[in-house]
Amino acid sequence: MGRLTLIKSALQVFPTYVMQSAHLYVSIYDEVDKKCKRFLWGDTENQRRIHTMAWRNLFKPKNVGELGLRMAKDVNRAFIMKCGWELCTKRDFLWVQIICSKYDYGESIFPHIDQNRTRSNLWKGICNN
Repeated sequence: MGRLTLIKSALQVFPTYVMQSAHLYVSIYDEVDKKCKRFLWGDTENQRRIHTMAWRNLFKPKNVGELGLRMAKDVNRAFIMKCGWELCTKRDFLWVQIICSKYDYGESIFPHIDQNRTRSNLWKGICNN
């Protein structure tokens, strides 16, 4: 299954760099997943092929007999939650010190969540997860 390997090694890997530090919008998740699906089945703008598997089954794990693709929303959420965990536990990291000073994080374990419109995309993602 060459297309599946290409999706896992290229199409799903490219956005992960951005996903590590930015909370993406639902439209971007949907577009990434749609591109992967179209490439897997060989769809083009003018021709749609028969899809031999349901969309929801593409993202089930391989150990249950499915393809094991990862949904972009889940990947982004995991990266943002990792940043939130590091924010709570890794006080010696430079980026954590910057975020703490920028948003008046203080010495408490959990951040104070405010609804300020000037928050960074990363901070919005951490606060919304």
